[in-house]
Amino acid sequence: MKTYLKTLASRGHQVTVINAFANTPTPNIRFIEIPKLIECHEEMKVNFSWDKILPKLVVITLEDDGVQELLKSGETFDLVLVEMELVETLYGLAQHFNASLAGFLSFGTHYTVDEAMGNVSPISYNPLVTSSCTDRMSFTQRLANHYEYLVEKAHRHFIHLPAMQKLYDKYFPEAKQTMSEAINSISLVLLGDHFSLSHSRPYLPNMIEVGGMHISHQPEPLPDDIRQFIEDSPDGVIYFSMGSNMKSTDLSQETLDVLVKTFASLKQRVLWKFEDQLPGKPDNVLIKNWYPQSDILAHPNVKLFISHGGQLSITESVYFGKPFLGLPCFFDQFRNVLRAQKLGFGLGLNVKNLK
Repeated sequence: MKTYLKTLASRGHQVTVINAFANTPTPNIRFIEIPKLIECHEEMKVNFSWDKILPKLVVITLEDDGVQELLKSGETFDLVLVEMELVETLYGLAQHFNASLAGFLSFGTHYTVDEAMGNVSPISYNPLVTSSCTDRMSFTQRLANHYEYLVEKAHRHFIHLPAMQKLYDKYFPEAKQTMSEAINSISLVLLGDHFSLSHSRPYLPNMIEVGGMHISHQPEPLPDDIRQFIEDSPDGVIYFSMGSNMKSTDLSQETLDVLVKTFASLKQRVLWKFEDQLPGKPDNVLIKNWYPQSDILAHPNVKLFISHGGQLSITESVYFGKPFLGLPCFFDQFRNVLRAQKLGFGLGLNVKNLK
């Protein structure tokens, strides 16, 4: 959301941002940073206990000193824009600040968003975000999609929403709206998808696809060492990143051995987002724990992007015209890589069985 929020601020809007990351001072933007959210995110990757982690994310956010100060300040806002992925308690911020409520979702829509917006989106040809299917499902795949949908619905109704309701009652005891009314009061949602990367599906006019919104049209200059590594490679460069949900250090030793051996055999150089030391690192590989991804993909000497297959990464791949190889591991990545293969701009491999 950074590009969008900075654009709002540049047009004179006063923006308050609650997020997990360190931020550079920006005119018209007030940041409330909660680094504990990153620790919670790391914990989620280890035990995948969403029923415990999601309420914890909400509590960490609302108990933060900066957020508490804001809640008690008496300030009002015109608009509250909130993540729509399973943190319904936070919708109460809109009524607390006497604001309209809008939502965003980085990977596109989800049946919970469709229901909140009143959108009709048939499960018969709209696979769940976590599905390993495209819209072209066989009869058996449609049955499986319906089954998974019903299981998710039951979990949401009997476990997830009651947990969110309990926190809503705790942190917004004087709310004029019930949580159910707050969910149904969303006036607009920004969806991080684009029809060119997806399939034909129904949307209401207030469900806006903004895929690529996070990409800056003016890439920043690359750090000197990265720029030189790229430009001094006569055969081009491969960029490899598993994103933030799945770090390279989480890969098995067997997988790492295959990757190291493969990269060493290539004539291209490789930029590898790797969060630790890499024993036996080939000379043609440069490792760092962070890379300016969009700025690297914008460079003409980068020839291939190897990625986990997250929606934002796939969008960047298409925007900058880089062939894509997906190694999906989590959530929507399997579906995204299948889409890339179907549309012809990417390939996919099983990261647990690389040979």
